[in-house]
Amino acid sequence: MKVHELTAIGLRIFAIVLFLYTLRQFVGVASYLGNASDEFPTASGYYLSATILVPFIVAVLVWLFPLSLAKSIVPNMEHQPLVALSQSELYIAAITLLGIYVLSYAVPDFIFWLTRFYIASTMRKEGIEFERGSEPTSHFVSTIVELAIGVWLVLGSKGILRVIKKTRDWQ
Repeated sequence: MKVHELTAIGLRIFAIVLFLYTLRQFVGVASYLGNASDEFPTASGYYLSATILVPFIVAVLVWLFPLSLAKSIVPNMEHQPLVALSQSELYIAAITLLGIYVLSYAVPDFIFWLTRFYIASTMRKEGIEFERGSEPTSHFVSTIVELAIGVWLVLGSKGILRVIKKTRDWQ
């Protein structure tokens, strides 16, 4: 199997994950827009709808054209032999992929909560009451923690591997 075909398989898996994320966002945004009053700013409704449409369109395009996208991402490696990864390199790649997976959920949630807080501040300036409570703040804090864990997994994969090796040596 060629490198481009392997990358295309990974892109198709990414398209499935992105589609599932879009479904998850759709439920939240639909309930949010369903409970919105008539005084809800229409621009905010369009923005929230775009947070569903853009990932959906990207998921469909990645699903339909994975090989073309793979060829544009991965350089042509026809005359270069494939070298197997060592166990350490494989662990680092797996930890980095786990970090990318965590970030794929945390970054859109972060953007959603920033947008929600912006809408709330805009509505308060216009004199429209916006629901308050501890739940949005706690969700925002958990999103910040997810972002931190994702960045740590991506950027600190070698350090995490050293910790794993040290804990295995203790046993």
